[in-house]
Amino acid sequence: MIKRVLIIDDDLIILSELSKALCKFCDFHGEIKTVDNGKDAIEEVSHCFYNICFIDINLPDLNGLDVMRNINEISPETNIVIMTASLITDHMKKTIEENASLFIDKPFDLSQIKAFMKQIL
Repeated sequence: MIKRVLIIDDDLIILSELSKALCKFCDFHGEIKTVDNGKDAIEEVSHCFYNICFIDINLPDLNGLDVMRNINEISPETNIVIMTASLITDHMKKTIEENASLFIDKPFDLSQIKAFMKQIL
């Protein structure tokens, strides 16, 4: 079965560099799809199963935490990784802990992502 990863971020550099890092540094040989907004992410997950979704909190159309909740409803087996460079409130932290598999700060530590990918896949 093909492993699939969806990366959701409005920063094109993050989309490109994280995709490259997953292939090269994390040795991921599955399918990687990228989208730059929450609406497209929810649409994508409703049509195709993804093992892991990397979601930025600050998206241009929807809050990343709302996208996370939607993805959890559509595909509860999908592992969610929340990413942000922003400060998060205690309420946001609690929501992430309850709904996501991993939280990473930007700029992120690739060894943390590699370990997570190895554990999940």
